[in-house]
Amino acid sequence: MDLKLALLLVPQQLKVGHFDKMKVDPARNVLSHDTSAALEFLAEELGEGLSERYTTAWFVRQISKWYDLMTSRTPHLALSKFKLVEYKENITFLEEIIALFRSLQIVQKNGRTFWKPIQTGVILSTTSILNLQEQLFQEGFKYILTSRFSQDAVENLFGVVRSKQVIPSALQFKQNLKLIAVSQYLRKCRNGSYEVDDTENIPGFFFKW
Repeated sequence: MDLKLALLLVPQQLKVGHFDKMKVDPARNVLSHDTSAALEFLAEELGEGLSERYTTAWFVRQISKWYDLMTSRTPHLALSKFKLVEYKENITFLEEIIALFRSLQIVQKNGRTFWKPIQTGVILSTTSILNLQEQLFQEGFKYILTSRFSQDAVENLFGVVRSKQVIPSALQFKQNLKLIAVSQYLRKCRNGSYEVDDTENIPGFFFKW
């Protein structure tokens, strides 16, 4: 085939090491809408293993939509009651994700199933967002950008600190933090395992608290 169906996918993203698993960008590229659509297309074209490919495509699409809702940065993707029908659909979808990960069975090589920390993480974070959005709407919020509940700002800060010393001492960390706060030297590291945070700069964040 002359066309590449999922432009952002590369073979290295499917052969990850221990620390590579923590990086956001490769995981987002694999578990994306493009990957889901590519799997469905290949299932139709090849006509082999249809059930497996369609099941994988469905799961990838669910995770992609969940990620978009849990990391919304614009009013278009935010949880909002301005579009009540869409809001109810999104809330129902998040509840279904919780049910999905509760019933998810991950099988070991010996055939036994076991519970993985990722299941606890997805259930906990999704439940937290569902509970928080109810409270915030009662307090008069118009829409909720769920990315504001992530730790991207903290990861940005730690990434910049480690760009000067990979493993800083307590004194080095304190000195680097002062430099960062003064110079606003806050940007994503080239090999960081997180997304760029678009919230306010770190001194303003500290001043509020």
